[in-house]
Amino acid sequence: MDLPEEGIIALYENRGLSEPFHSEIKTNLNLERLPSAKFFVNALVLSQGAMVYNVLRILG
Repeated sequence: MDLPEEGIIALYENRGLSEPFHSEIKTNLNLERLPSAKFFVNALVLSQGAMVYNVLRILG
C-alpha cells in the first residue's frame, strides 16, 4: 500500500464503522455460523441475508 502514515491510520480507524452492521446482520438474521463448508452455498446465504437486511431497513 502506497499511502502516508496518516492515510493508513485513517483507514484503520474507519474500519470500525462497519462492525456494528456486521454484528446486526449476524445476530438479527441468525447468520453467526454459516450453514455449509461449500463456499458457493455460504456466498448465496450471505447475499440473501444482505438483501433481507436491506429490505427490513427500508421497511423500518
